[in-house]
Amino acid sequence: MTHTTRPALHRPVRLALIGLLFAACASAPPDGGITVRPVPKPTPPDPAALSHFVDARLFEMRGQHERAIASLRAAISIDSTSATLYGALARNLAAKGRHSDAAAPAAAALAREGSNLDIRWIYHESLISGLKDTTAALDQLEEIVRRDPNPIKGYDRMLKIHDARGDNAAVIQTLDRISALPGLNEHAKMIAAQNYTQRGVSSKALALYTDILGGNPGRSDAWVRLASLQTEAGDTLGAARSLRRAVPNQNGRVNPRRIWRQLANIYGKKTRMDSLLSESPPDLEFQEALAGVYRSIAGRDPSQRGVHLLERSALLFNHLSRLKPDRADLFAKQGELLLGLNRPADARRAFIHAGEVDNRPEYHLGTAHTLLYEREYEAALQILEEITPRVTPKSEFYGKTILSLGNAYSALGRHGEARAVYEASMALAPENTAFPYELGETYVRDGDWEAATNVFRNLLPRVEENPVALGQTLYGLARALERSDAFAESARTFERLLSLHPNHADALNYLGYMFAERGVRLGEAENFIKRALGSDPENGAYLDSLGWVYFKMGDYRRAQEYLKRAIDNEEAEMKKLGPQDTARRRGMLENLAVIYDHAGDCALALNQFFEARAWWKLALESDPDIEHTAEKLEKLTSEHGDPEAEDADR
Repeated sequence: MTHTTRPALHRPVRLALIGLLFAACASAPPDGGITVRPVPKPTPPDPAALSHFVDARLFEMRGQHERAIASLRAAISIDSTSATLYGALARNLAAKGRHSDAAAPAAAALAREGSNLDIRWIYHESLISGLKDTTAALDQLEEIVRRDPNPIKGYDRMLKIHDARGDNAAVIQTLDRISALPGLNEHAKMIAAQNYTQRGVSSKALALYTDILGGNPGRSDAWVRLASLQTEAGDTLGAARSLRRAVPNQNGRVNPRRIWRQLANIYGKKTRMDSLLSESPPDLEFQEALAGVYRSIAGRDPSQRGVHLLERSALLFNHLSRLKPDRADLFAKQGELLLGLNRPADARRAFIHAGEVDNRPEYHLGTAHTLLYEREYEAALQILEEITPRVTPKSEFYGKTILSLGNAYSALGRHGEARAVYEASMALAPENTAFPYELGETYVRDGDWEAATNVFRNLLPRVEENPVALGQTLYGLARALERSDAFAESARTFERLLSLHPNHADALNYLGYMFAERGVRLGEAENFIKRALGSDPENGAYLDSLGWVYFKMGDYRRAQEYLKRAIDNEEAEMKKLGPQDTARRRGMLENLAVIYDHAGDCALALNQFFEARAWWKLALESDPDIEHTAEKLEKLTSEHGDPEAEDADR
């Protein structure tokens, strides 16, 4: 028979362990004398069992759990009294996910050594994951929390089991036991409070959060959760106070934007805002921050709610500026908001006051903007010409100042001076693409289509990466090309623009009208203009374009319907203009002249000679330079006479 030799590597380890075990068991008589009563010696471990155990430990250290299991079973077959062997077997079976098999050796180990918490956790896991015996698993957890000096993990497992079983009473009872633990840390209290909240026991959650914050008032997430409970209980102002305590203690546990959104909602109601404004002493830092939040949210919300938020922000800044009359920036922010609320006169007073407190050019720029808003171009120009030399190209307000100055010149028809401003600024701030764009617009206003085309062409490569600027430049270029009789290139440019911005209403209308004028692609023209009207149903120019499409299609009745609607809307807009709106009035008269001319053509097609004559006369009164209208009127008179002249003769 051949004997299998164990690897020599194991021998020193095994011998050392045996030596230690035997050394621990030896006892010597004191002072070399004879022992009166013999000391009982523990039974030494069986060498063969110990050898298998050592092999198992080495296999386990290498992650070879199956081989460790085999060695431990061999050891237990020799020595079935060792808790260590049963515990090691349970541990290796659990490591392999064999939880059902681990239950018996874990129970055997605990029967021999009940104080081993690691083995009790293995036994608990085997009952849950292997045998699916939650009742027995809960019994093990009771033993664990009784023996463990830090029983939170055991209670947490209890909560999960009771929750999975739907035993809400047991969950709450467990939470009560957790809450009553001496020296319970913040984290555990937060978990308990959150569980109370989820199960509708708000009073106990409230007590825990209050306790946490009493010891650590900088715990922002506790303030936020406390505020949520207060809101549910109807204590809205209490919730606001809690959220305000969270604001200066923000950390990674909370999202500050969510806190501010909640605060904005709470103080959105007038009674709560009044309460905030009447606080004594006032929390000015919070009020200013809240005003900024309202302004920021309103900037992303074009609805009526956005207007309401702007009003809230303006109210706060007005309150703050009264309490801090030396803060010019508060008056300026108030002015910006009032201008956004279509209150230019009130905004102007705020900007003027800001400029009186601190003579900075940006505050005077705000005053000029209120005048531009009301089309008081001369007064605005006077301010802008005075402050422009004080604003350097490095200033954040340089671009706004130059554009405002150029627009004021253009609004007064002084396009050459506007061009001079833009050209000088382009040399000082060559990176600013708004200046060449506005330069091109001055050529458009002068009808110099070749110069406008060149400016927009040169600008195009510089704005390719900016979708907004690219859209503006393509629109300017396409218009200039069309007016230069480059129809095909203009159409391609408009089509590129619409591929980038499919809902660009002005581009949709312009391209549709181009097709209608030439009587081509009329189906596409109708579709384009209807899409434009979808965004602005009462736009007179869009209504005229659609009427002209139907005229080109031969549908004169429908054409006349849209043309009359266009005239009504444009005439109503004209009546809103003030005496200072000379440039805008001139442009609107030119547009109306075209619509009157179209209405005359449509009336003629319907044999409505009197109406045709009336529309063409209105066209000539609005724009004496309109092409072909005088010839059409003369031809109509020669063929059908002039009823007005005949009445005068009679």
